[in-house]
Amino acid sequence: MNVSERRPIYAPEPLTQVRIESEIARLCALLEATTDDLAKECERSAEREVAWKVAEAGALLRSEHKSAELRKAHALSLCRNEYGAHLRGCAMRDALTEKCRTIRSQLDSLRSLNANVRVQV
Repeated sequence: MNVSERRPIYAPEPLTQVRIESEIARLCALLEATTDDLAKECERSAEREVAWKVAEAGALLRSEHKSAELRKAHALSLCRNEYGAHLRGCAMRDALTEKCRTIRSQLDSLRSLNANVRVQV
């Protein structure tokens, strides 16, 4: 394949200060919404943890097993739904936290690009 037969390399549209600032505004709005979602999920996660801990405590108190390990295992088997909900909530909270970090990182990159483009104008 000679040079004239090659496909052109994808070249995105040139970056302009307006495009960068528009993307910054979009990401700021997304970060605000995601932060609100994270706050709500943290509250729900705390409620699920309380439900699990209360159910676990009740199951431990009702358990007739002699060893602590058997009481704990028995309580966990009785509270598996609450424990599962708690773990799923923790996973969702962690995912939202990571999404916030990713958006912040993208914003930092765009701010850097914006500073460089501003100098060129």
